[in-house]
Amino acid sequence: MGAKQNLELVEELQQAARDRAFDRYDELLAADAVFRMAGVPASMGGVVTGRQAIVDQLRRTAGDSSFEIKEMFGDDFYYGPRRYQT
Repeated sequence: MGAKQNLELVEELQQAARDRAFDRYDELLAADAVFRMAGVPASMGGVVTGRQAIVDQLRRTAGDSSFEIKEMFGDDFYYGPRRYQT
């Protein structure tokens, strides 16, 4: 995937999370996906590995907080949001 496709995928993931469409979220992730939260150690949930673990975490935390993405950046391999907790 190229940078544009990666950013579009992230937008789809965000919409699925907002809609609590967990099955759709699952469909969009690769089986070996890894989510990393900058500055949060793995022991505190900052690294979640695997599609099922990521979807399970989303199910557990859905509705606990919200955030707004102010800016996204990415290339053919990685993407990163600049987000603000609300």
